[in-house]
Amino acid sequence: ERLWNESVPILKAEAEGIRKRTHLRDDFTPFEIYIKMLMEYFGSRVEYDPYRIEQLLPDKFMRLKYQADAANDGYAIMMKHNGFILADVVGLGKTVVACMVIKKFIYENGTHTRILVVTPPAIKESWVRTAEEFRISMHFKFVTTGSLKKVTNGEYDYKAEDFDLVVVDESHKFRNDHTEMYLALQEICKKPRIKPSENGDARKKIILISATPLNNRPQDIENQLYLFQDRRSSSLDNVRNLQDYFKAINQQYKKLSSENELNIPALRKLFGKLRDDVIEPLVIRRTRTDIERNKEYLEDLKNQQIKFPKVGDPTPVEYVLDDELSTLFFDSVSLITGIDENGNEVEGLGYYRYRAIEYLVNEDDRNIYGNVGSISNRLAAIMKILLVKRLESSFYAFKKSLDRLNKAIDNMVRMYQDDRIFIAPDLDINKLLEDGYSYDEIEAKINKKKEKGNNKVFSADAFDKQFYNLLLQDKSKIEELRQRWAKVKIDPKLIEFNQQLEKEFFAPDKNASGKLVIFSESKETAEELSKSLSSRYKTLTISADNRKQLEETIRNNFDANLEEEKWHHDFDVIITTEVLAEGINLHRSNIIINYDVPWNSTRLMQRIGRVNRIGSRADRIGVYNFYPSAHGDQQINLVNTALRKLQAFHTAFGEDNRIFSLLEEMEERNTNGKNQGLFGHKIQREESETLKYLEELREFKRNNKKLYHKIERIPAKSRCGRVIQPGQS
Repeated sequence: ERLWNESVPILKAEAEGIRKRTHLRDDFTPFEIYIKMLMEYFGSRVEYDPYRIEQLLPDKFMRLKYQADAANDGYAIMMKHNGFILADVVGLGKTVVACMVIKKFIYENGTHTRILVVTPPAIKESWVRTAEEFRISMHFKFVTTGSLKKVTNGEYDYKAEDFDLVVVDESHKFRNDHTEMYLALQEICKKPRIKPSENGDARKKIILISATPLNNRPQDIENQLYLFQDRRSSSLDNVRNLQDYFKAINQQYKKLSSENELNIPALRKLFGKLRDDVIEPLVIRRTRTDIERNKEYLEDLKNQQIKFPKVGDPTPVEYVLDDELSTLFFDSVSLITGIDENGNEVEGLGYYRYRAIEYLVNEDDRNIYGNVGSISNRLAAIMKILLVKRLESSFYAFKKSLDRLNKAIDNMVRMYQDDRIFIAPDLDINKLLEDGYSYDEIEAKINKKKEKGNNKVFSADAFDKQFYNLLLQDKSKIEELRQRWAKVKIDPKLIEFNQQLEKEFFAPDKNASGKLVIFSESKETAEELSKSLSSRYKTLTISADNRKQLEETIRNNFDANLEEEKWHHDFDVIITTEVLAEGINLHRSNIIINYDVPWNSTRLMQRIGRVNRIGSRADRIGVYNFYPSAHGDQQINLVNTALRKLQAFHTAFGEDNRIFSLLEEMEERNTNGKNQGLFGHKIQREESETLKYLEELREFKRNNKKLYHKIERIPAKSRCGRVIQPGQS
């Protein structure tokens, strides 16, 4: 009644005008309403082809179909499942694919979109550069893996909820869910975004990037999936409760991995189930073989004159130890590892210098440091691993490490004798002593740190009396070993390396580029190699100390993707520590030398991936690994036994992934001969249905521009219906 009272009279002509301008019209055809519905559904996508995502690439980038398909499939998985894992093998351009997905997401989500990229420090600059080249850097913030807590603590000028999309490069670093780093990332990923999407969903989208998401055990990938999936209510059709699913999988894996003999068929079956149930719907993963077996991709590569170099099996380079060195090598391995070739414990170094808190007598003193047994074991293990790696690296590096260990034990013995033992986790006591600080000055520094509660000065009687004797035992063993190594004046490994330079490493039929990449885990070994080479070759030596400053020099001299007119020829050889094992292109070279060989297969593949990359002009990649050998059956047996001890050691410490890449070892073809690469086939089928309608809308717009714009003006809520004539039902 009130509305009628407030009404105003209008003319019939005016009423007709209102009807024609609004959804009250009744003369829309079903086809017009259908086209209007498609316009509303696809929105701005009609103006560009989201399935030809390569159009979003900057001009300087190659348009590769396999990358475009990965980006399309990844985007579709991300929108359906809230995230996905991009796991193409090393060197196929995962960063480029990720940036295509990101740019498409920005286009669809709106210009307000904000992206957080989580990256190891070593590859941050590469990300910054690529984002700038894609012209999307204004949407980005970057945080390194070690600084995630600063985001959750509010130490930056942005908050976790500010971001619509989180990208995590080298996501396998987050495979352990108990670390502070993982928990901080999970909090960032799970915190709802400030501005929800058009459908009201406030959950962030997540892109995880890793060539090795499944590094060793099912739990590795489980923990990464929880960054974008709910444990008990996943988006997967066949596995709703991921926690229950993985509980069973992990129990089976634990049982199989504990067996004395590795049951490869059973493990393959287990990982095959994991692949089909969980990995296939959420992971984009292709190997070079997958791509080369796809006719479309192969033709595309040929048309663009791109080839994948063939990677041969690593070539062993053996350096021969004489009788005396063979015995010394065996004794050194036995002493520092403390295990036999079967992994059983034998008498070796106790590393008591790093176990002091374990021998504190007073329970209150022990409680200051927490679980003293566990902490001591970890510190001793770190030193043990360090010595093993140095021995494997070079005699020079090993002798330097022995000297430092001997000095550290001397310092502890002297402090004990002087009745003032400093235990200060926040200070480098050995360095302070070497720098000439007096005990009083060191104690003053400790007193300044006392508010933290675990930097203290103890008297000798605060420790179990056997601690001092155990220190002396270690000191005696180290001194004897140092004396034996002091007599070694040559390094057969370095001699063999120099002999192979011209004969093999720079041979024109193997090294067409005339460039060489040499990896060593030891900075001291790298320095020794640099001294040996610098008088004959233009040599660049890289470690964590200078990587950032020399990044442009590295690119100019070793990155084949740089425009050729920008190539420099200042250096022929690059000697580097593990700092260049990821996030850098070195593929103007096609030869990699592993002067010391990482026991971790993942790390070895990362190294090879520096030269086995898109854009390489080489036909073959050469990989050379150095190994010790000997003359005579007795000495050969001695060296081989030492190597078995090293293998047992690495296995015991979890470095050697016995079951690494079982997912890759699965047959690459099924019974129908179809490709087994994880191309996201289910998503592709769903997308192809949608694509039909988008193509229809584009076609209509091209051929009926006037009618298209007329339909565009049809107001919301418009409808049409069929008029039922008398007698019709």
